[in-house]
Amino acid sequence: MEIDIRQAVLDNCSYGLYVVTSHRDGKLNGQISDALMQVTACPPTVAVSINKTELTHEYIAASGAFAVSVLSRQADMAFIGHFGFHSGRDLDKFDTIPYKPGKTGCPLVEKNAVAVFEAKVISTLDLGTHTLFVGEVLDGEELSGERVLTYHYYQQHMKGKASKNAPSYHEEKKTDLVAVGDGKYACDVCGYIYDPAKGDPDHGIKPGTKFEDIPEGWVCPVCGVGKDEFSPCQPVASATGKYICETCGWVYDPAKGDPQGGVAPGIKFSDLPDDWVCPVCRMGKGEFAPLEK
Repeated sequence: MEIDIRQAVLDNCSYGLYVVTSHRDGKLNGQISDALMQVTACPPTVAVSINKTELTHEYIAASGAFAVSVLSRQADMAFIGHFGFHSGRDLDKFDTIPYKPGKTGCPLVEKNAVAVFEAKVISTLDLGTHTLFVGEVLDGEELSGERVLTYHYYQQHMKGKASKNAPSYHEEKKTDLVAVGDGKYACDVCGYIYDPAKGDPDHGIKPGTKFEDIPEGWVCPVCGVGKDEFSPCQPVASATGKYICETCGWVYDPAKGDPQGGVAPGIKFSDLPDDWVCPVCRMGKGEFAPLEK
């Protein structure tokens, strides 16, 4: 399916990644969201868009409150998958995740968060498939100085995907979902990459196990789908050979190299040492993306 040009344009917008939680009748739930923004400063007010089919939507509508954890880059795919690709109707998401009760009764998830806050709903807007909950921020706390996890970083570097209920979701071609080869397979649902060199020790798969040799009962450790939802990874390279630092915008050109950093002209980006860093902002190779023009 071709991506609607309107969505392709909107993919350039900047988003954060958050855990949004609420409660109802003593029960707790939370989910991943990228559709949250501050809308006024006085009083401090935020708005979040939640799909009407989500359990969190029911809880926010019932309690009139929600809490938000602003995620850091320390959040891994397993943590994001726990809140983003599983339903609270099927499992208690807070059975294994520590939290602090907020003043509104909503759980505050401090793990992997740079900040947490809670809000009371002061307005709603029906958006068809979603409801926009507008909330006045009542209280909050800064937790760490870690770098904030953006949706762009989640997609480009963690190779994660949006769940089908996310406002920014669009169906992608399987060839667009993955970024590396070497016997690796990518989950078509959440973007998790199975690397045979690492295996999945937490679920009984030893390092060195080929994807084809994994038992049929094995499931994706992030979203829980079976092996039939995985596709072989395809190498992705820059058509121009150039790569751009997504932190500062500096462009690595193999024709020029980086002589001051010990890289002679003619060295491909893929052949740069793993410890090489951007000469401008000192970020590593993982912060670079292919430059197509």
